[in-house]
Amino acid sequence: MSQKNDETTAIAMVMAFAGVAVMMFFFVIFTIAAFATFVLTILCLLSWNKPLHIGRIVFMPEESRAFVHFGLAGSLLVPAFILFASLFLNIHINWNYLSYMMLGGYMLGSLGLMMMLGQEGQQAAPPTEYTPPRHQLPAPPQRALPRQQPENFRFASWDDEESERNWEDEDDQE
Repeated sequence: MSQKNDETTAIAMVMAFAGVAVMMFFFVIFTIAAFATFVLTILCLLSWNKPLHIGRIVFMPEESRAFVHFGLAGSLLVPAFILFASLFLNIHINWNYLSYMMLGGYMLGSLGLMMMLGQEGQQAAPPTEYTPPRHQLPAPPQRALPRQQPENFRFASWDDEESERNWEDEDDQE
């Protein structure tokens, strides 16, 4: 027998273990995201009508409603996209996993929204609370400047230069 058979088997075993490790990694990430989404959904439902304060974290009603609405939209859009892809690409989809597709869509919709809002908040940080200065010096009174009387308005004529010369000539003659 040749040694190639043993090498091929060893490479196949390493690839299989690597594939299982990658699948386990994604399973753990999926489970953590599903749990986080579940907890955040409950908190958002509690803050549906009025803000909910948990330590320094505040759940506002508008954000809570958006979280749940985007999650519901994602839970409908992801299976619709999979159906669309299966029809046009002629791929067989096992519809026994529809609940996982909907859960994944809910997580993508709601957590994706929160990630986008988080990045938006980092880019444009909201202004901190405004605290006015403790005391302000009163502005000094402004003094009124004396008014100057404007000169009487007169229209210019085309022969202004000539009239000035005439006046100068008359002044020279006197």
